Amino acid sequence: MRRGEVWVARLNPNQEAEVGLATLLVVPLTSQRRRGAEALRVLIPARDRLLRECWAMAEQPRALDRNHIGEGPLTRLSAEEMAALEQALQAAPAGVSKIMAKGSAPDGSPAPSPGSAPWNSRWWPMGC
Repeated sequence: MRRGEVWVARLNPNQEAEVGLATLLVVPLTSQRRRGAEALRVLIPARDRLLRECWAMAEQPRALDRNHIGEGPLTRLSAEEMAALEQALQAAPAGVSKIMAKGSAPDGSPAPSPGSAPWNSRWWPMGC
């Protein structure tokens, strides 16, 4: 798996990550358009094995155990889409912003500096 790739993942049931297991921070995708959420969502057009357009939901990043990852990669985000996703993550609601602004990433690396992309190598968009 590489940064910017879109994979199919099982997001339900939402299980607590077990200590010591490899987890990823992911940005889920949805095929449902939600009015009023455009600033926090990035359009990903259908291409390659991604069969329909989707929106990356920057307001809902989550930790996911690698065992929940399925088929993929379906496609890879362009540099422009990744930049838009990073910007949307910076604009995310206060709860998400506070998590990204203080403390450290799940692997112990330092928190991102203001204005930088959050944990760049660890955000993985997931398939819709």
